Amino acid sequence: MKKITISAVAIGLTLSFNALATSALDSLNIESIKQNMTTEQIQTVLDDWKTEQLSLVPNPTFTQSSSK
Repeated sequence: MKKITISAVAIGLTLSFNALATSALDSLNIESIKQNMTTEQIQTVLDDWKTEQLSLVPNPTFTQSSSK
């Protein structure tokens, strides 16, 4: 039972440290982008990304039924 508890704690700590490291890396990436790109450049990249993502969404055809 003690070995299972120790293993579970070790796995939990590993996952926790990984989550914290990812958050720190994201912060560093954001700061790097802010230092290397102007606000206009960032906005252009985001707009291009949004347009590309929206183009991947299927466009449903709506039919309008007339009620008389």
